[in-house]
Amino acid sequence: MNLNFSAWFPPRRGLRRKPCRQSPRLCPEPQAGFTLIELLLVVVVMAILGTIIMGSAAYVNKVARTKRTEVTCRVLETALVRYRSDHGKWPIGTFKPNADGYVIVKGKDNAKIFGPLREENQPRERRIRYLDESTLYTLDKKDRPVRLDKTSGEQALVYMTRESAKTRYFTVTINVEADTAKVDAPEKNN
Repeated sequence: MNLNFSAWFPPRRGLRRKPCRQSPRLCPEPQAGFTLIELLLVVVVMAILGTIIMGSAAYVNKVARTKRTEVTCRVLETALVRYRSDHGKWPIGTFKPNADGYVIVKGKDNAKIFGPLREENQPRERRIRYLDESTLYTLDKKDRPVRLDKTSGEQALVYMTRESAKTRYFTVTINVEADTAKVDAPEKNN
C-alpha cells in the first residue's frame, strides 16, 4: 500500500527553496516568521477587543453601583419601618409633617432621622440595631467617606457616585398619614 501524503498535506510554498541561478551564497534562505503587516493586524485586533471589554466592564460597574445603592435604600426603608413597629412612632424628631402628611428630609439632616436607629448596646458603644453599619457610609470632618461603624453619634448617611467622585445624601420621605417610609438616592444613576 503506497500512501501519498503530499496530496493531503502539500508543502508550504513560502518555505520551499527555489533554485538559485547565482552562487548559493547570494541566494538567501527562506525564513519562517510573521510579516510586519501580520503583526500590525494582530495588534489592531487586540486593541479593538480591549476597547470593547473595557467599555462593557465600565457599564457593568455602573449597573452594580446603581443596584447597590437601590438595595441600600430598601434596607434603610426596612430599618425605618422596623423602628416604627418597635417604638410606635417614626424617628422624625423635631420635623413636622407638611399639609399632605409628609416629612421630607434632604441633605445632612438625614442624620436626625437615622440617628435614633443607633441604639446603645453597651456603654460608650453605639450600633445600629436594625441594619449592618459596615455597609453604610458617612463623611468625616474632612468630607471623606468613612464606614458608619467607625463613627459615633448622629451621622448623615451618604452614597457614592464614582463618575463625579462625589458623595450624595440619601433623601428620606415619611408619610405619617399613610404610615409609609421611602428612602431615595436622587443621583444614583450618576
